[in-house]
Amino acid sequence: MSSHEGLVERAWEQALARSRALSEGERRAAGIVPTPPRLARFVAGELIRRAGLGASFVDPAIGTGLFPAALIEAGARGPILGIDLDPGALEASRRLLGERVSLLHANALASLDVDPRLAADAPGPLVVLGNPPWAGKSRSRGLSASDALVAGFDRDETGRSLGEKKKGVLSDDYVRFVAWALALVARRRDGGAVGLVTNASFLDGPVHRGMRRALVQALPALDVIDLGGSALVARAAGTVDHNLFGVRPAASVLLGSRGLGAPHGTRFQRLAGTAEQKYAALEALTPAPVVPAPPHFAFRAAPPVPRWYRAAPSLEAWLPFHREGVQTNRDAVCVAPSPEALRARLEAVVAGSVPLAARAHFDPVRARRALGEELAAGLAPVRLAYRPFDERWLHPGPSICHRPRPELLRAVAASRLVLVSARKDRGQLPFRHLVLTRAVPDNCLLSPRSSCRARGFPSHDPEGAENLGADVRAALEDRLGRRPSMEEVLHYLAAHLGCAGWTGPLDDVLKSELPRVPMPQDAAHFARLARAGAALEAAFAAEDAEGPLEWIGHHRARGRALAAAREALERAHAGSDPRPE
Repeated sequence: MSSHEGLVERAWEQALARSRALSEGERRAAGIVPTPPRLARFVAGELIRRAGLGASFVDPAIGTGLFPAALIEAGARGPILGIDLDPGALEASRRLLGERVSLLHANALASLDVDPRLAADAPGPLVVLGNPPWAGKSRSRGLSASDALVAGFDRDETGRSLGEKKKGVLSDDYVRFVAWALALVARRRDGGAVGLVTNASFLDGPVHRGMRRALVQALPALDVIDLGGSALVARAAGTVDHNLFGVRPAASVLLGSRGLGAPHGTRFQRLAGTAEQKYAALEALTPAPVVPAPPHFAFRAAPPVPRWYRAAPSLEAWLPFHREGVQTNRDAVCVAPSPEALRARLEAVVAGSVPLAARAHFDPVRARRALGEELAAGLAPVRLAYRPFDERWLHPGPSICHRPRPELLRAVAASRLVLVSARKDRGQLPFRHLVLTRAVPDNCLLSPRSSCRARGFPSHDPEGAENLGADVRAALEDRLGRRPSMEEVLHYLAAHLGCAGWTGPLDDVLKSELPRVPMPQDAAHFARLARAGAALEAAFAAEDAEGPLEWIGHHRARGRALAAAREALERAHAGSDPRPE
């Protein structure tokens, strides 16, 4: 028996033991997600096949040595460097791997030159591999070198900023390690390769489109493998999609190279089924060629989008002011069925008879004091569109409401109607992402999944002005010969987003960006659809316990009026031609 046999399993057992010694909060903060042995062996084998046994290897977050162990088992002859911030993990690697692997106690993200063996002119190709931390709040945030590397992921193909307000996802540790790996391989004189196991959120996240662009540009031979297994997306009934790591987020594998053989472009493969089926698919890897293109640089091949749809104004062009719905993080405290029940509960919280759990950036003592001040100042509750056919009352104070969205609150107060849709949905269910309401939307109004947050588009902005884009307004008034009301505009938009016959052929693109809605053909067409949209608004307020089950986002609710209004939408669209003249 080879002295190296079972080395990966021993590293795996050490990783599990160290993980179990931590609390759940500590594991999440550190981003520790141990890699299954079969997956580590797959990555090591693929990299050796592409870069050769004599390449130089570096694992920038070595942990207990799983990936170097897989390299050693596979017969790698080149030098192996392991870097980690955790001295305990490094000691575990040292005991297991001995002198075969050089170990460095450092933060790899602090510099590209953290070790001379990573230099651009060092001999031979460099291979970066491993499973870096999946930590949403990177400890490297604020380090100039790390921030500079990840800043490139906030650029489009022209070099302009993506203009995203919520860039926090680009500070995840795994994202920063990908940027570090790309920079090292890009500057290496003799080329190199990357083999990283990561959280899969970058595969289709809107804010990650700059990261996808950078991957495609940096690695002329790139294979992206979606391991699936997310518990955060809505899944069609009866489907099986096991998570190889036993965690909630989906996982992925990046395998790419530059300067090593002929480039094959970008290829993509999505794995599904049981864990055994996924491992079998990895062993018979058959990624399909894809051409990631602006603006999204999507890896997954999608049906072609009709030209008329791309020419239509986006929902953002129609309604420029929009915000994600309210996120309380404490529904049991700051949401109630009535203002009276809410007030009683809040007073009990201030009195200390209702417990508040301490969390990161949330101090219960300060929260109670601030809540008491808000109540004394007369901060009034607001109506909350909590779930389909379920309107409640919200305490909008920042003392206990995590994200009260003050601008959205002001806009809804100035509006007569709010259209609620979604910017993104990773789920498998059809696009039914529409609600019309007169209340503030909860961010889970369309789905409890974090991958499909509800976004409110009020009829008026926070200053009370009509929330209609200038270009759209001019074109609309020219087409109609009059100035429509904002309620008519929202009803017209809803008549498209609420019609299954219209959304069905566009399902894939509707779930990858904010929807687009074409201009009306003429005044009669606009009036017909606006009337149908008005009936849909009424239906969203008319739950019927005896009615058929209807999908609203990822929720199912009974609504006879909703079913009838959706059927009327189909008839209203009959004979319509969405294509521009």
